[in-house]
Amino acid sequence: MSLVELMTVVVILAVALLALVGSLWFASRLIRQSGEVNIAKNAVRGIIESMRMYDTDCIYAYYNSDPGDDPNGYGTAPGNGFSVKGLDPQAGDDDGFVGKIEFPEVLFGGRMVLSEIVAEAELGMPRDLNGDNDAADVDVSGDYRLLPVTVRVQWKSYRPQEIRMQTFIAERYEASQ
Repeated sequence: MSLVELMTVVVILAVALLALVGSLWFASRLIRQSGEVNIAKNAVRGIIESMRMYDTDCIYAYYNSDPGDDPNGYGTAPGNGFSVKGLDPQAGDDDGFVGKIEFPEVLFGGRMVLSEIVAEAELGMPRDLNGDNDAADVDVSGDYRLLPVTVRVQWKSYRPQEIRMQTFIAERYEASQ
């Protein structure tokens, strides 16, 4: 073999090795990203299920951003932010939580309240939340029968990531005896 042939073989092997290393790096990044997405999805599902454990009429008070209306006294409820083990908040996140629970709210009387008048197409809003046959009530925080909820997890990864799930929690039906 001449020196030129040997150098050609070395260059071809180097290019092949670089391609293999790049593929392995990309695959490991995808595996990590997939794991983070699974962690986020499980966290969102867990939050939604934990919300369903409470009596329907107090879920909003437990999970909104106002600690002043917590059913067991100021600051006793979980609130609207939550952390997720294994995920880091994005840069500039105000509260340091990767998870947020959101409701269709408006500012009314100096505080945020659950409202039927919010225009949010993804939740089918405006919508009659308290069952009075109109969707015009500004504040249904105390008498809703249907609660639209968005649970969002935003975290820092190779690039900012987000998972969002929306659901409705309906008033529990109890059959009469």
